[in-house]
Amino acid sequence: MSDHLMQLRRPFNPDAVQWKIQQTFKTGNGGIVIGYIDSRLASERLNHVVGSDWEDTYQRVEGGHLLLCKLTVAGQTHTDIGEGEGKALFSDAFKRAAVKFGVGVSLYSI
Repeated sequence: MSDHLMQLRRPFNPDAVQWKIQQTFKTGNGGIVIGYIDSRLASERLNHVVGSDWEDTYQRVEGGHLLLCKLTVAGQTHTDIGEGEGKALFSDAFKRAAVKFGVGVSLYSI
């Protein structure tokens, strides 16, 4: 798994990174912009590195628009919770769980 972790952590091509405003300051003088990847890129990275040796399952969490993603890669499992509605809920949960394997972790340093 350690060989896979290095490959999963590789930064994405800058052209693949998208940007969104996460927060605007109340003063009106700026805000926080974050980089993110589409969930399809996360699944492509998993497919490229471990082939079909990964699986994702989902479970609704009581009390709101929350969804738990259980992601198993090469026999190791990590979970995380996504927020939102519709497809965005699944995408957010999946990407958050994938980050625990290193997928997209480089975006946090931008």
